[in-house]
Amino acid sequence: MSTSRWGQVAPAGLVRYRGNHFGDSYKDSFFACHFNTHKVVHVRLKKSGSTFITKEEDFISSSSIDFHPTDILEDADGSLLLLDTGGWLSWGCPFSKIAKPEVRGAIYRISRIDSPKLTNARGEEINWDNLTPSNAADLISDKREAVRQRASLSLIASGNKSISAIEKIFHKSESIQHQTQLLWTLSRIESKKTLNLIRESLGSKSPTLRQAAARSVGILKDKESGPKLIELLNDQEPQIIRTAATSIGQIKEPASIDSLFKAISRKSSDLHIQHAITYALIEIGDSTRTAHYLKDDSQPQLQRTSLRALDKMPEGALKPEMVVPLLKSPNLTVKEEAQRVISGRPQWKDQVLAVFNELTAKEKLTNNDKQVIESIVVSLSEERDLHDAIHSVIIDPKPSTTTKVQLLTSIGFMEKLPTGLHDTLKLSLKSSSAEIKGESIAITARFDSEESIIKILRSIAANLEESNALRVASLEVIAKQDTSLGDEQFNYLANIIQNQNASPSLRGNASRALSRIKITANNLHQTLALCKLITKASPLQINHLTQPFIRSAETFNEPSFAKTVNQVGIQLAEALVKVKDSIHLNELKLIAGAFPESSKDAHTELSLLANEDPLADRAKREKLKSVLASLKPGNASRGRALFYSNRSTCSLCHRVSGQGGLLGPDLSKIGSIRKKQDLLEAIIFPSSTVVNGYENYIIQTTQEKNHLGIIQHESPSSIYISNASGIKELVMRKSIKSITRSPISLMPAGFENLLTDQELSDLIAFLESCK
Repeated sequence: MSTSRWGQVAPAGLVRYRGNHFGDSYKDSFFACHFNTHKVVHVRLKKSGSTFITKEEDFISSSSIDFHPTDILEDADGSLLLLDTGGWLSWGCPFSKIAKPEVRGAIYRISRIDSPKLTNARGEEINWDNLTPSNAADLISDKREAVRQRASLSLIASGNKSISAIEKIFHKSESIQHQTQLLWTLSRIESKKTLNLIRESLGSKSPTLRQAAARSVGILKDKESGPKLIELLNDQEPQIIRTAATSIGQIKEPASIDSLFKAISRKSSDLHIQHAITYALIEIGDSTRTAHYLKDDSQPQLQRTSLRALDKMPEGALKPEMVVPLLKSPNLTVKEEAQRVISGRPQWKDQVLAVFNELTAKEKLTNNDKQVIESIVVSLSEERDLHDAIHSVIIDPKPSTTTKVQLLTSIGFMEKLPTGLHDTLKLSLKSSSAEIKGESIAITARFDSEESIIKILRSIAANLEESNALRVASLEVIAKQDTSLGDEQFNYLANIIQNQNASPSLRGNASRALSRIKITANNLHQTLALCKLITKASPLQINHLTQPFIRSAETFNEPSFAKTVNQVGIQLAEALVKVKDSIHLNELKLIAGAFPESSKDAHTELSLLANEDPLADRAKREKLKSVLASLKPGNASRGRALFYSNRSTCSLCHRVSGQGGLLGPDLSKIGSIRKKQDLLEAIIFPSSTVVNGYENYIIQTTQEKNHLGIIQHESPSSIYISNASGIKELVMRKSIKSITRSPISLMPAGFENLLTDQELSDLIAFLESCK
């Protein structure tokens, strides 16, 4: 059952209701706890093709923001037990961790007032110890769910002795539900004798019994049921076709292949049936018979199914000559499938390059085309033939800018920049296209660059006619390479950081460029300017600006630098006092640790800043209480404008109603699940309210490189990670040494210091209106 359309409700407990305490219409429906939205939803299933869709309605809801339904269970009498965890369960849920930890939970019993009371719900009156198999089989039809379950376990425990009793009661019963439960019980008894009735039920008039039997023979790996399962591929009920295909795969029935392909070609074959059939073909593993369906261009659906199945079979099932002709298929889906298969096989180098050349010659790339190009570039990254092909595309005026940018983006995902692409990169850096030039600079930022490339970047950085974005990006690479910047370059970046009208991304990039410099005796004036700049920067930039001090620990320990280090440390401490709320305690400890104890005054002042406050939680509660009390009535319209403004930078990472960034959680419904206090805490203390799926990770590679950010998506061979600067990186799993969850949120603290009380009120009013 899908929960994807529930949104930010934090789905928690889910129970299938088996009793009839609430009425027969509730039987076999579901109750789902929505932790964030303070309600329990009743979910009914409706058949849709071979699966189900849901019809939902609120069952219980509360206006209390502190009511958090976490789990729901059905008791023996059919009533429900609802667990409300109150305020103590807070991991991964961004409501207040600080303001109301004393909110207690509760366990509620939910009963229908006019429902008759069920006595002996667990069957206490039954002599279970002396129960005969016949009596137990009869009890499978009992109205009490607990009795039915216990009777089933009794039959299973009796083993072979139960089989004849179950068969006798099964044939005598007129209840499909009773017969179905007897079949499921029978399938759990470890004996070949159970298969007689199950096989017989494959031909039942009841779809429910046919499906239960088909599922059972698959689980039991009953090969003798193969012919009957093949017949069920022609069933009128889609769910039985899907179940039969699943079971055919489980028993690996070799005679079923033609019938499976015939079933998938019918109009009634929905996505779930197609998946079951494809997986069955993979499990059977008969590559010769499966490959037969690659040849018929008049049946594109069968071609695609065959190709997908063969792709997952052992090495050798697919050969280049089987797939290459499909690249010319008149059917787009077959063609794209062939491209995907070939791009994932670097051993087919010539065929892969043929696909590459065909794609890069297209006027417009689809998303699938872009993914295939990326896959080819990464998989053939060390091949000279690919380097030559890339170079040809870059120098050719015919391919579109989009194609060239996609190529450069893909190069950025390589583990190292091949020598064969250095000249290509130099040409791209001199391109007249800002997009191509920008992506080329991004590549140089990810790899160590030779001096000839740095020379081009210096030219871009010094060119007043270039955009600020390109100049700043170039300076970041220069600073990374040289660990220093000239005074003119430093002042240029400092002015951008202080410019409130500049875009948040540009200011962030400028601060990241300054983060690359190393402090020495020769740039003391820049270092002291950096201390002052920290007090004027936004929370998004402060952590970048403190990095030079952390990375310069070796320099600080040089005896000749002792007096200067003390001066630097004192000024830095004075600056950090003013922005302490915007820096995580871990970061302050790293800064203090960089300064030697010999620089007594600096070390002492910085260490005091990095000391953990034993009353930190109390201080946070008091700050929250104080700020909450000072908030004035807010204006949601003004708050919306502020949300998307350069001042707040909220929309850089978050989106509302489709507008904004994707790095942080979508806030479109945040007002329905968070109250004012929780929203305020998320702004002031973001590291205490990290939402599941948006945790910050540190990935360390075997090359001792660290990648910091949010894991956006993963594949079997790689992880894509994005950081606060919007940079997306590909890390190959084979090169990962460790993955550690960082306690620090990607969202920095201290944003409330950028806003007036009224602006903060307006912003929260806007967030409250997002429902």
